[in-house]
Amino acid sequence: MNKLFLTDADFATAIKTDHLTSIVGSGTQTLEKACISTQTEIESYLRGKYDLNKLFPVITAWNIAIEYPIDAIVYDVATLSFYTANEIVPASTPIDDAKWTKGDPRDALIVEFMIDLTLYRVHSRVAPNQVPETRIQRRDDAIDFLKRVAKYDITVGWALEVDTRAGSVNWGSNEKQSKIY
Repeated sequence: MNKLFLTDADFATAIKTDHLTSIVGSGTQTLEKACISTQTEIESYLRGKYDLNKLFPVITAWNIAIEYPIDAIVYDVATLSFYTANEIVPASTPIDDAKWTKGDPRDALIVEFMIDLTLYRVHSRVAPNQVPETRIQRRDDAIDFLKRVAKYDITVGWALEVDTRAGSVNWGSNEKQSKIY
């Protein structure tokens, strides 16, 4: 099963397909590697603060020959749609069966940042000194936003990371009170 986060349809919202192909070539390896690097970069800003498993759910390309567990998320290239399994889905079950719920589980901002940073990365691979100004600005905006979110300067609706290690202790104290009678 191929793990994926961004789809061809995602990139089509930001760049013409033939332009992207001219930058990355006909193979998908260059774009896939750029996506992996970009995800790692975004995770580096958010690790220890936000639940990365929820921000980057495991998504696989749908294959009718595979059995899927509850909550499995798949992307169907034929319908350009995401589906989540409501229960164990046996192999040979069509994607339009009641066992699936249609809907994109990804956070829209994370998708946008992934696209912007990935497109900057592939442009800079071809001609580092000739990256379009739009790509540079969108990359800078995405990184600035991620830094501000990491510092909690901006509030987002992302799930916070929960420390589930045994014996973990949260330290803190009450606010100092100067007039106690």
